Amino acid sequence: SRTVEALFRTKYKEGSYRVEPVRGMNEVYVSNPTPPSLRRSSEKTKTSDDVFFTQHVDGPFCFFPFASVYRCILALDGNEAKFATRFPISSRDVTARNGDILAFDFHRESHYITRGETDGETDGGETDFRVVLKLHYVAAPKNLFFLGRVLRFLSVKYNQVFRALFLFTIKPASTAQSLVSDLGVNGFTVLYNAAEKYVGFGNLLFYFALAAVSYVLKSYAIFLYASQFLHYGRYLTTYYDRKNVAYGAFKRDVLLYKSIALPQLLRLYLISFHPASLAVVSVGYLVSIAATKALGVDGTYFGIELGVVKADYKFVTKFPYNVIPHPMILGQVAAILAMHLGGTALREDHPFLAPIHVALYLLHLAQEAFDLHDGTPWYKQVNAIDSTRESHHDPDMKLSNTQKQKAT
Repeated sequence: SRTVEALFRTKYKEGSYRVEPVRGMNEVYVSNPTPPSLRRSSEKTKTSDDVFFTQHVDGPFCFFPFASVYRCILALDGNEAKFATRFPISSRDVTARNGDILAFDFHRESHYITRGETDGETDGGETDFRVVLKLHYVAAPKNLFFLGRVLRFLSVKYNQVFRALFLFTIKPASTAQSLVSDLGVNGFTVLYNAAEKYVGFGNLLFYFALAAVSYVLKSYAIFLYASQFLHYGRYLTTYYDRKNVAYGAFKRDVLLYKSIALPQLLRLYLISFHPASLAVVSVGYLVSIAATKALGVDGTYFGIELGVVKADYKFVTKFPYNVIPHPMILGQVAAILAMHLGGTALREDHPFLAPIHVALYLLHLAQEAFDLHDGTPWYKQVNAIDSTRESHHDPDMKLSNTQKQKAT
């Protein structure tokens, strides 16, 4: 339809991408009404909706290149039961009703549903369920659309097999079926989603390819340098361009990048180091940890700037912010400099490694100190708190791959 076409063209330009329906997966879905008193029961009241309350990714072909299959949820009723589809990676929640269309990547986007309060008026009756039409489309570059056809075929076949398995295990009649349900369907769903939630499919592919290249070329330096500075790129670009940021993905990525980069740096330092430098390293990271505790994890990772944490820029008065300006960055800069100066092996074998870290941290420090981003710096605003909070209420800031549109 024109409405669905317009929805996809907000993401894929008509001259470059081709979008076609995926037949063989579409369905009208009616949830199973369950009385409120039984909604939180587990096995005895198990329904086809139960699996959707678990955070999951619908399809397994996350690594398929240059093509995507999208599931479009078209709401056919008023959704009186207040079912909401939640996307934790992109920090987007949508309650679709009366013609709303919600589109997301079938093989890549983690999501789950929740059921809201119904004001006590529904009790397994006519409105205590939802009715949606599930439509599917494949999108790929025009000159590579043969890959889109392959992904479309694989998606249809997977959907058929998994649906049969799902229906087979929804009410296990034997111990064998219970094992298939718990370890097979549910176990695979949880593990597969955990890979996206905590690591990210793209990150898995990147690190695997990087490790493979390093192994083939017998050069650890390739892996070392290629994995050391990724988080700075995300810091600088996300701080500057604050629109359409998938906050869950951003936080996941920078935590992962630092968790891989920092242990390598510490390992090289600990090969041979001066004892006095260890004290500076410890103090530096303790100051940084104290700063994280004062801000909170979300505040540490630009939660204020991106509107996740509602607070003024100057809201932190606890240690170490009442003693040291920008203590998180300066603490880590001090620690890394101490590793460079006090770590003989690190300094001699990789003389530029720590200095690059310091230079990138100082670049980001300047960005924070002068509030350099695509907009008006906070210190130039008439009312910093109100202006910042108003800009954070733009719903498009929470929109990543997930799209929503009203069908007319």
